[in-house]
Amino acid sequence: MQNLRFDWRWVGVIVVVALLANSAIIPWQIFVVGIAAAGSYLLVLAWREWQGGAGIGGGKREVYWRGERIELPAERNTSLAPSNRNVGATILYGALGAAMWLGAIGVIFNQLGL
Repeated sequence: MQNLRFDWRWVGVIVVVALLANSAIIPWQIFVVGIAAAGSYLLVLAWREWQGGAGIGGGKREVYWRGERIELPAERNTSLAPSNRNVGATILYGALGAAMWLGAIGVIFNQLGL
């Protein structure tokens, strides 16, 4: 049980599910803010995955030479497309984030009578 770590992203998932389940009960302004915030977070994750997971690994590379540790700057990916490993996560995060934003905009239009 010492290796058990708590991930705060699960709290966000539970809050979004609760927002979706109670969307008829809570005020529409709170619903729109919550869904737009969750969509923004997913779009940020999609952008990070598109850039190759920047920020996840620390950005530096360690090399050992003659028993001494040397930190080198991270190698930059010069291609514009994500690696094959990141394509699925990029599409999933981007599609869900865009759907949440479009849903929030749709609720705003519906409440304003447009």
